[in-house]
This record gives sequence, C-alpha cells and structure tokens, in this order.
Amino acid sequence: MSASYKDLKKYCYFSSLSDGALEALSKKLQPVQMRAGDDIIEEDKPADAFFLVRTGEVEILKKTKWGQKAKINVVSEGDGFGEMALLTCSPRCCSVRAKTDVNLLKLLKADFDEIVGMDSAFSQMVEHKIRSYSQFNHMKTLQPFALLEPKKMEAFISKLVEKEYPAGAEVIKQGDKGYIYYIIKSGRVEVIKKNIDDIPEKVSELEEGEGFGEEALISDLPRNATVKTLTDTVVWTLAKPDFDDIMKASFLEEVFPEDVFDIQNREVSYLDVRMPIEYEEEHIP
Repeated sequence: MSASYKDLKKYCYFSSLSDGALEALSKKLQPVQMRAGDDIIEEDKPADAFFLVRTGEVEILKKTKWGQKAKINVVSEGDGFGEMALLTCSPRCCSVRAKTDVNLLKLLKADFDEIVGMDSAFSQMVEHKIRSYSQFNHMKTLQPFALLEPKKMEAFISKLVEKEYPAGAEVIKQGDKGYIYYIIKSGRVEVIKKNIDDIPEKVSELEEGEGFGEEALISDLPRNATVKTLTDTVVWTLAKPDFDDIMKASFLEEVFPEDVFDIQNREVSYLDVRMPIEYEEEHIP
C-alpha cells in the first residue's frame, strides 16, 4: 500500500514540506516488505535509495577492524535510514538488517536529490543528522565500544571532552594517579615504560581511534606508563566517574584475544572454586 501525504507528516524528515510537496513525494515512494533477518543495505555497496520505516524495526550494523559487526542503532517506525551515502555520494557506511518483519517506504536517489535541492530546511536537517551520527558510527567500530548498546554509546559520546596537545607533550606520566581515559581523535602518541633499571623505554605507538589510560582507572593503581605525543594530537577525554558508570563493565566483561597475554602476566592470584570432580574434568593444564 502506498503512502499518503498525511502518512508522511509523522516523519521528522518532512516536517518542513508543504502539503503539496508531500503529496508529490508520496507518489514517488515505493512500498517494500522485508522479513526478520533480511539484509536491506550492505556496507560498502553503492547507494541507490533512502528508506523510511512504516512498521517494525531494523538494526544498523557496522564492521569493526576485527571482523565483528557492531550494532550502531535500532531504527523503528517514524524514522529513516540510508541518507548519508546519498548526500555524500559515497558507498554505504553501514549495513541494515530487518530486526523484525518490516514495512518500508523506498525513495530512489534521484527523487531524494530533488527534495534536497528544493527544500533547504530538509537539506539542513539531514546534514545535521549526518554530522551527529558520523562520530557515533566511527567510534562504534573501536574496541571496546563495539560491545556497548546504542543508548550507552550515546551517553558515552555526550560525556566526551575534546583536548589538543602539541607534538612532544606529555599526556600522562608513569606513577601518577589516573583520572582520565583518552581516545585519539587525530595524531599519534608513543607509550614509554621504565624498565627494571628505571630507564624509560618506548614500548608502542598509538594512533587515531586507539585509546589509553583505562588500566589505572579500572585498577585504581598509578599510571603504568608515560604517554607523549609524536605529532600535534587531538584526543577525546572521559573523566573517571563517567568511565566507571558507562565503560568499566565493557572492559571487564569482554577480554579480547590480544589482551590475554597481558592479563596473564599481571601480578594477580586466581582462586579456583570448582568442585574437585569439575576441576578434573574441565581444567586446562
């Protein structure tokens, strides 16, 4: 069943359009039905349409560099998706899958471009939405943010404070108390640790999208390394109370493979509380 101009009024995208424009738009929309689990949009594929959700829910998914698919958001009745690639003339930045059976309205690229060109308020609204989601989408691909539910991710982003450092600046110092978690927005830093002879040694470099400083916040121990900028660097910072509230559980609940060796070599003791028979059957020597 096609949409009437009255149906379109409930979508925030079209709130600025006149009844006449909505009537013309309604004739260009194509109804589409998808079953739960069906793929609607595939990441990295060319963009040819914008979609509105009439009924049901869809999941927005984005690949991480570890091959996982992070759930960016859930879009339901009254909202839309697929506009970013149309406005930027770029491949799809996310995949979209039907979470439930859904009824959609499909607007082809040529018709979408026509609306953007004829209504400045519509164009500004869509561009603002794209700017706000671009940061969200990027950060959801980073460890361990891919594990956060969309609502927690939104809360996390709302608490971030941006800070700039010139090349050669000391961001954190080994031995200091930790109050801040850092994510590199742009630039590059080096991680320096003192060896057993108390001589500083460079142990790694971090770049855009990588974070540091979480261990001191989780353990309440002093910083175990110094971090200095190698280039002019911009970071997002998150204060410890917000880190504890939003992020700490994500770090503790999920251990990524590359972290296992580090965890095994920390000076901690583990107490095995299994019954003897369970230990004999399940333990790994």
